[in-house]
Amino acid sequence: MNTRTFITKSSLIKFQSSGGSDQIFQDNNTGTVKTDNYFQIVMKLIPSEIVTTYMTLFAFVSKGPLDLIKPLGWFLFLICLLLTPVYLYKIYKLKSWYQHLLSATAFITWAMAIGCPLDSLINESKFIGSFFTFIICLIIPLVISKK
Repeated sequence: MNTRTFITKSSLIKFQSSGGSDQIFQDNNTGTVKTDNYFQIVMKLIPSEIVTTYMTLFAFVSKGPLDLIKPLGWFLFLICLLLTPVYLYKIYKLKSWYQHLLSATAFITWAMAIGCPLDSLINESKFIGSFFTFIICLIIPLVISKK
């Protein structure tokens, strides 16, 4: 397991049954084995490095020549979307396909809330992105923490 993988009761049981050590899950203060809490799951769900990169580069792109803003915005959006699972796999060795899917979805909603090329296709995309960012940050970690 790595620091970005959700640690749920079911993943802990699966890891232990495969011969893994409990020590990587132990709390430093108490020595007890514990699963991720709500806030740990939220932090692992949001691809913060990708969102920060997108937000910074999108600010530069949106100040560029008008005829290049839309194509560069789409290029940046798609590159960051594709980099989300690649980055999480290469840097954090994350192998959970559903966590990759959730993180990519989280990136899309954050990009919509920040501002992205989808604004030209979807009316009120910032509102929709903000709403689904709320759903992803509130509801999904509650569901995952119950596993």
